[in-house]
Amino acid sequence: MHLWHLRLEMAKLLFFGVRIGVLVMLFSLELWVSADEMGRPTTFWWDSVRQVKNNSSQEALRQFFRKYCDSSHIKDCDRGYYRERSGPYKGRCVPCNCNGLSGDCDPHTGKCLNCQFNTAGDHCERCMEGYYGSAILRTCRMCPCPLTDPAKSFAVGCLGVGDEFECLCKPGYSGVRCERCALGYYGSPLAERGSCQPCDCEHGYVCDPLTGDCYEADDPDTDNCFDCDICVVKLMDDLAAMDEEFARLIDQLGSFSPNATSYTGLEKLEDAIADTKVLVQKYTESVFKLKPKISELESHLQNVKDDLTALNDKAIEMSCSAVQLLKSIDQTYQRGDNLRSESVNLLQKIQEFLDKLNRSNNTGGNTEDATRMLKEAQRMLEKMRRQTCRVQRELVNEELRKAHILLSLILKDLIFPLNGSLIAADRIRQDLMDRAEDLRDIQEAIIDAQLDVLKANGVNKLNEEQLKNILKHFKALRKNQGNIIANLNMARGTLKDASDIQEMMDELKENMTHLAALIDGAKYNLEAKLELLSNATAKQEVVRQAEEHAQELTKLAIDLQMVIMNIKNSTAVHKAIEAINAFTAITAAINEAEAAAKLAKEAADHALKDVQKQDLQNKAKDLINNANALLVNAKEASIQLEDVAQKCEAYKNLIQQAEDKQKQLKQVMLDVLEKMNNIKRGDIDILINQAKEGAAGVNATAADALTRMQNISEDLNKVNISTQDQNLYNLLDGVNKTLTELDQTFPSLIDKLNDVENQTEHLPGPTNLSSSIERIKVLIEQTRDAANRIRGPILFSGNAHIELRPPKDLEDFRTFTALNFTLHQPNTRGDGRRRRQLDYTDGQFVLYLGNKHEVKDFIGLVVRNGVLFCLYKLGGQLHEIETSEITKSSNDKAFMDRVDFRRVYQDAQVIYTHTFTSTEPNELPARINQPKTMNGLLDLDPNDVVLYVGGYPRDFTPPVELQYQGFKGCIEFSSINDQILGLYNFQRAVNITKNDLCQRGKVRTLGDYFDGTGFGKVDILSQNSFIKFFVLSHQMDAVLFYMGNENSYFFITLEGGYIVLRGVNNDAIIFERSNVKVFPQTNFIQIRLTMNDVRPVTITVTDYVNIFLGYVKGLFREAYIGGVPAAIQEKYNVFLPSLRGCFKNIQVDVTTTFTEENGIVRGCPNPLLGSREATFEFGSSLSMSPIVKDTDLGTMVSLGFKTSEENVAVLIQTGGMKNEFLLSLKDGFVEMSDSKEKLTSSTKCETGKWHYITAFRSSAGMQLNVDNTDVGDPPSPSTFPEFAESVILGDGLFGGCLRNLYMRSIQSDYTPADLSSFNQTGSVSLGFCKAELPLQDITMKRARHAGITSNSYSESSTQDCRNPKSIKHTYHIGSRSKMQFELDPEELNNRPHFSLDVQTTSSEGLLLHLSGKHGVPLVVLYLYEGKVKLSVGEDEIVSSRRINDGQWHSIQFTVKKRSSHLAVDDLRTLNGQPLKGFTQDLQSPVYVGQLQTRHQTYKNVPQKSIIGCIRELRVSKLLLMNPAVNQGATPCFKGRTEKGAYFAGNGAHLVLEKYFISGSTYDLTFELRPRNLTGLIFHKRDNLGQTVTLFLKKGKVVVKVNDGKQRYSTAVTPTRPLCGAFHNVSVSIRQKSIELRVDDAKSRIRRRSIARLSVHEEIYIGGLSENRSEGVEMQTSYEGCLRNIRIHQNPLSFDNASIFGPINTNECPAE
Repeated sequence: MHLWHLRLEMAKLLFFGVRIGVLVMLFSLELWVSADEMGRPTTFWWDSVRQVKNNSSQEALRQFFRKYCDSSHIKDCDRGYYRERSGPYKGRCVPCNCNGLSGDCDPHTGKCLNCQFNTAGDHCERCMEGYYGSAILRTCRMCPCPLTDPAKSFAVGCLGVGDEFECLCKPGYSGVRCERCALGYYGSPLAERGSCQPCDCEHGYVCDPLTGDCYEADDPDTDNCFDCDICVVKLMDDLAAMDEEFARLIDQLGSFSPNATSYTGLEKLEDAIADTKVLVQKYTESVFKLKPKISELESHLQNVKDDLTALNDKAIEMSCSAVQLLKSIDQTYQRGDNLRSESVNLLQKIQEFLDKLNRSNNTGGNTEDATRMLKEAQRMLEKMRRQTCRVQRELVNEELRKAHILLSLILKDLIFPLNGSLIAADRIRQDLMDRAEDLRDIQEAIIDAQLDVLKANGVNKLNEEQLKNILKHFKALRKNQGNIIANLNMARGTLKDASDIQEMMDELKENMTHLAALIDGAKYNLEAKLELLSNATAKQEVVRQAEEHAQELTKLAIDLQMVIMNIKNSTAVHKAIEAINAFTAITAAINEAEAAAKLAKEAADHALKDVQKQDLQNKAKDLINNANALLVNAKEASIQLEDVAQKCEAYKNLIQQAEDKQKQLKQVMLDVLEKMNNIKRGDIDILINQAKEGAAGVNATAADALTRMQNISEDLNKVNISTQDQNLYNLLDGVNKTLTELDQTFPSLIDKLNDVENQTEHLPGPTNLSSSIERIKVLIEQTRDAANRIRGPILFSGNAHIELRPPKDLEDFRTFTALNFTLHQPNTRGDGRRRRQLDYTDGQFVLYLGNKHEVKDFIGLVVRNGVLFCLYKLGGQLHEIETSEITKSSNDKAFMDRVDFRRVYQDAQVIYTHTFTSTEPNELPARINQPKTMNGLLDLDPNDVVLYVGGYPRDFTPPVELQYQGFKGCIEFSSINDQILGLYNFQRAVNITKNDLCQRGKVRTLGDYFDGTGFGKVDILSQNSFIKFFVLSHQMDAVLFYMGNENSYFFITLEGGYIVLRGVNNDAIIFERSNVKVFPQTNFIQIRLTMNDVRPVTITVTDYVNIFLGYVKGLFREAYIGGVPAAIQEKYNVFLPSLRGCFKNIQVDVTTTFTEENGIVRGCPNPLLGSREATFEFGSSLSMSPIVKDTDLGTMVSLGFKTSEENVAVLIQTGGMKNEFLLSLKDGFVEMSDSKEKLTSSTKCETGKWHYITAFRSSAGMQLNVDNTDVGDPPSPSTFPEFAESVILGDGLFGGCLRNLYMRSIQSDYTPADLSSFNQTGSVSLGFCKAELPLQDITMKRARHAGITSNSYSESSTQDCRNPKSIKHTYHIGSRSKMQFELDPEELNNRPHFSLDVQTTSSEGLLLHLSGKHGVPLVVLYLYEGKVKLSVGEDEIVSSRRINDGQWHSIQFTVKKRSSHLAVDDLRTLNGQPLKGFTQDLQSPVYVGQLQTRHQTYKNVPQKSIIGCIRELRVSKLLLMNPAVNQGATPCFKGRTEKGAYFAGNGAHLVLEKYFISGSTYDLTFELRPRNLTGLIFHKRDNLGQTVTLFLKKGKVVVKVNDGKQRYSTAVTPTRPLCGAFHNVSVSIRQKSIELRVDDAKSRIRRRSIARLSVHEEIYIGGLSENRSEGVEMQTSYEGCLRNIRIHQNPLSFDNASIFGPINTNECPAE
C-alpha cells in the first residue's frame, strides 16, 4: 500500500512539473542494501546512480539495480565464489580455493569445477587419472604407459619411486609401462589401434599374447606347455643346485684326510644339521602360533568395516537433515528477494517520475499542489525509512546460527570420528598387507627350508657312504705311512737341489741383464745412424714434390687441350687466332717447365746418391752445374712467357703474375743451391729442413699456377673456334701429341705418387703431401672422365691405332657385351687400279677386345670388301655376323654409320644404321646369330686384356680372323656396356695425324644421360619460382635433387621406389614421402618443385610429381640434379648413389643449362637403362608372366648367381612355358629338374663366387652347362610338383645375387632381362650385388648400378639418420659412470687450477678425485646436500650455495701445498688454515665420476657419481678431452630427454653374466630408435656354443640363430623408416619356428632342430668385446636408443651390467 501511494504522489508531481527540489530530495535518500545479505562488500546505490546519470542511460541504471538486487544473488554466490559454512567468514561468499587452476566451483560445497592443466580434486590439488607430475607446478602430463598418446595410455595413474615411476595399469595390461597384455589377455598395445582383449579359450586356458590362439594343455604339438615348462624349470633348478653341491662336496672329500680334525669337522656338521632341524621345527611352530592372531586381526577388520558402514549410514542421515535446513534458509532468502524486487520497482517508478518531470518543465503547473504532494512524499519516504528489515534479519541470523550449531554437531559427532576410523582402517589395512607379505616370505622360507632339509638328508646319506669309504682308505694309508715318510725325505733332497739350480739361474739372469744392456746401447747407436739415413732418404721426396707439381701443370694443360677438343665442332669464332697463339705459347712454357722439373729430378737423384755415399763435397760442383742449367732453362721459359704477353693483351695480367711466381721460384732454387754448396755431414738435418721449406714454396707456386690455368681454361671455354681456320689443324696436332705424351706419363706418375705417399708416412713431422697427392689423383680421374665425354670422330690413316683402357668390370663382360660406335670410310679417287689399291680389298682391322699374349676368347670387328663383320669367340667356338657395306663419303662432310653390337651369352645381334649423322638415317633390319651351343662366357685375363681400335701395335699378333691392315676412315665411340667410352681417353695413340680430319653432321639426341657417377649444377636466381624437369630411370635408390645453403637445405631422394623429401628450413625438420611408388619408370615423368607456395611441404603424385617446398623463393643460389658432390654427401651423411638415367627439358622458370656437369653426356641409351642385377634376401622373390610362349624349339635360360649357401631350393622356375623346368642348388651342385627327370652338375660350385648356368629343355630332353665347362651328369628320375604359371626367381628360398638373366624363347632383344619390370615380393635390392661390394673405396667404383657405398659398412656412418644435437665439450654421467684423463704429473703438482661447469639435480654425488702414489684419494670434489664440497687431505671446504637446481654452475678450485681455494659461480670460499694430512704428490689420472678406489679415507664422501652434465673440464686451462677410460659417459644433448638407454657407438656395449634357463624357446622384445642403420643390437651365447644374434644391416633387422646343430637366418625390412621414432622388435624362438617382428612387418622360418638346455648365458647389448667377436658377422657397435628390453617377458635391468664405452642407461635424447 505504501508503494502504491508513493507511485500516485509521484505521478501528481510529474503533472505539476516540479524539478530541482524533487531531484535533490531523491539523491539525499539513505536507501541502501546490506552487503552481508547480498554476498558482496557494502556498496551504496547512489554512487552508481550518479554514474548512470552521467551516461544518460536508463538501461545501465536497470542493469546496476539488477546486479545488486536480483534474487538469485541472494540465494547463490556468483561464479567463482561459494558460501563459507564455518569460520570467521561463515555465511559469506568467499573466492573458490582452486590453486589458480580453475575459476569455478560448487556454490554450496566449494569443490572446484573444470580444473585446468590436467588436474583434479576438490581444490585441483592433484593430477587427473592417467596423468603424473605436480598439479601446483602445472606439470601434469599423461603417463607414458606405454606412450603419451591418449589412445596409447593404458594406465589409471603413475606411481613415482625416486627417479623412476611405475604405471598402475588398467585391467588386462601389465608391465612397468603397461606395454604388454596381462596373462589371460592378448593383443599388441604398442601397435596402431592396438589393445588387449580377454582370451576366448575353453576350460580357462591362456592364449598366445599376440595372436590370441588358445593353448591346449594336453596338445603335444603346441609350442608352449606351461605345466611342463614349470616342471622343467624347477627340475633344472634342483639339478643345477645339486650338481653344484655335489661338486663342492667332492672337492671337500677329495681333500679329506683321516685325522682328528676331520672327525671333529664331521661331528660339528652333524650337530649343525641337528640344530637346523630344531630351528626349522621352531620356525614351523611359530608360524602355526601366528595363525590365530591373523584370524583375530581378520575379525577385527570385519568389525571395523561394520562400524564404517554404520557411520556411513549416519552420515547420510545427517546430510539429509542439512539439506532440509538449507532449503529453509533458501525460503528466507526468497522473502528477502521479494523485498528487493519491490525496491527495484520503486526505483523504476522514481526514474519514470524524473523523466516526466523533465518533460513538464516547459508546461508549468500548480506549485502549491506540487509542494503539498512533495511534502506528502517526504513523509511517506520517512515512514518507509523507519520500517527496516531488522526483525526479519534477526530471525534469519537466528536460523543461521542454529544451522551452524547443527553442522558443528554433525562434524563433531560424525565426520571427525569417521575420518579417524578411515585413518585407522587404512593403517589396519596396511598392517594386514605388511603381515600378509611377511607371511608369504615366511611360507617361502619354510618351503626353502624343507627343500634344504631334503637336500641335507640326501647329502648326509652320501656323506655316510663316503665316510665309510674314507675310513677304509684311511686304514690302508696308515699301513703305507712309512713309505710316505721316506718319499717326503726324498722330496726334501730334491727341493734342496732345486734351490741350488735356482741360485745358478739367478747368476745367469744377471749375466743376461748385462748383455741386454750392452745390446740396448748398441741398438741406440744403430737407431741414430738409421735416423740419419732416413733423413737423407727424405730429401729425395722433397725434390720429387717439385716434379709432381710440374706434373700438375702438365695435367692442367691436358684439361686445357680437352676444352679445345670440345670446341672442335662449334662455330662463330671470336678472337680465335689470338687465343690459339696464347694457348700454344702457354703450352710451350709448360713443356719447358716440365723439362726443368725433369732436370731437377736428375739433380735430386744425384744429391740422394751423394748423401748415401757420404761424398757430398765432391758432388756439390755437379749439382751447381745442373742448377745453372736449370736456371738457363727457366730464363728461356720466362722469355717465352713474355712473348706470349706481347701477342695476347687479354692475358697480360695473368702472364705477369706467372713471371713473378717464376722469379720467386728461381730465387728459391738459388737459395737451395747456395745451401747445397755448404753441405756438410753434420748439417744434413738442417739441409733437409731447408729443402722442405723450398718444397713448400714450390707447392704454393704450383697451386697458384693451377688457379691461373683454371682461369685460362674458363676464358677459353667462352671462345668459339672455327673449324675452317688453318691454325686449328696445328692446334689439334699439338693436342694429339700432348695427349699421347701425357698418357704415357700417367702410369709412371701414378707409381711415383704411390711411392711418395708411402714414404711420407715415415716422415717425422706433419706433411700435406697426402692431401696433395690425393688431389692429384682426383684431377687425373677427372681428366680421364672429361676425355671420355669428348665427342668427335678420329681419322685413322691405315697405319694408326689407339689403345683404349679396357673395361674394369670384366665379370660383367663374361656374359654381356654392348658396343655402340659410328664409323665411315672416305671416297676414293683416280683410276680403277689406284682405287683397288686404296680399297684394301683384303680387309681392314677395326677393333679387338681380348688377351694380348695368350689369345683365347675375344670380340673383334673387321671390314671385308667394304662390309663390316662382327666376330666373337666363346669357349673356343668362333661366331660371325655379317652386317652391311660401310657408307663412303668425304672427310669434310662425312656421313657416318652407327653400329650397335649386343651379345648376351652365346646369342648376338647387330643393328646397323646407314648415314646416322644425316637428316635421314636408315636403320637396317637386325642381323641375329643364335648358335646351337651352350658355351656363352667370354673369359678374359684381367691382367692381360687389351682394347685396340683402328689397328694394333707391332708386338701384338691378333687372331687369324683379324689379321688385316689398319682401318682407313673415321671412328667415334659412344659406350661399351653401360659405361661411357670416348676415343680421347686412350692409353696410347699411334700415328694420329693432323691432316686427315672428319667433319660429321650434328647428331640429334634426346635428353642427357647421367651415368650414375656425377651430377648437374644449375643456378637459381632470386626471382625464380619453380624448377622442373623430366626424368627416366629404372633405379629405386638414388639422389634426385639437392638445394641448400648454410642454414637450410632440401634433399630429394629415391628410396625403394618412393620419392622422399628431407630437409631443414628455419630450424624445422622436414620429412615427407610419396604415398605411392614412382620409380622405376619406363617413360619420362615430370618432376616439378615449387618454391613460392605458402601451403605446407607436401608431395603429390598424379600424372607428374609436384613437390611443394613452401615459400623459399630467393633463399638459394644453386641446385644439383641427379646427384651431389662428395663434400655434400659427407656433410649430410647421405650415401645413396647418383641417379643413373636420362633427364630432359630442365627448367628454372625457363629453359636453363648446367653451369657444372660431371658424368653427363648427350643422348639417352634407352635399351641399356634396365637393372641387370639384384640382391635377394630370404623370403623375397621376383616373378613375371611370360609375354610370349616358347615354341617346340625349346626353352633356353641363362643366368649368373652368387651365394654363400650350398642348398638353394629355387634359383629360377620357368613356369607358364611349354618346356618348364627348375634350377636349384643342392649341396653345392647345380640341379636341373622337371616333372620326370633331373640333371646334376659334376663340379661343385664354390660359395661366394659368381657362377653361370645355361639350361635348355625341349621335347628331346634337357641340357645343362655350368661355367662353360661342366655339362652335367646323365639324367636321373625326378618328381616335382606342378609349376606356377609364371617365371619365378628365388621364390623366397634364396639369399644371394642374380645377374644377367636371359631367356632366349621369350625375349625379343639381345640384352639381359630388366629385373625392375618383374613383380617384387619381399626385400629385393635392384641394380647391384651387396655381397660383392668391397668394404672400402666403394665410392671410387665406377659401377653405375651401385646402390651402396663404403660408408654403408663403416662404423662411422649414420646413414640418413640425424644425430642429436650435442653440447660441445660435455659429458653426461650417471651414478655408475667413470672416466679417466691422463695428465703429466708435473702439471698436477704445480699449483693446479681446476675448472668445470656442472648441471645436475642430484643432491649428493661424486664429481672428480685425484689420488696419491698408493691409490689413496687426496683431492675429492663432490656434492653433499646440494652444496659443493672440496676435501683436500683432512680439511674440507664447503660452498654456501646449492647448485642442484638443474641449471649450469661453474666450479673452480686450486690446490696448493699449504692452502686450497674453492669458487662456485665466482663466489669464492677460502680455506684460511694450513692443510693437514696433505702432501702434494698427486698422480695421474684424473678420475671423474664414480669413486674408483677401495680406500675409505673420507667417511661422508659418496661412492657414486652425480647424475647430470659436466662441461669444459680444464686443468690449468688445459681442456680435458678424449678420456683414456670411458665407462658410461656420453655427450650431453640439447632439448628434452626420455626414458631409455642411449648407445653412442664407438665400441660401446653392455655385458650381463647371469644364469638363465634357455631351452627350445626364447622370447626377446624391445624398442629401438637407431641413429645408425647398421650395428649389432643383441648377442647371446651359452656354455654349449648356442648363439642368438640380432643386428641392423643397412636399415634391415636381421636375426641369426645357431642351436649347435644348424644355423638359421631371417630379416625384415620395416614398413616405415627406422629414423626418428621408436619401433617394436620381437624375436620369438619356438620348437618349430623362428619369428622376427618389426612393428607390423614379420618374417617366420621353419626350424628343423631343437636346442639343448643350457645353464650359463652371456648377453651382449650394443656391441661385442674384442675377444668375443669371432664368428659374429656384424662387428659395428649399435648407435641409438633402446628401451623396454624383456627376455621371457621379464624386464632386463642394467643395474648389474658391466658397462664399456659411452652409454647412458638412464635417458635418451628425445630428438
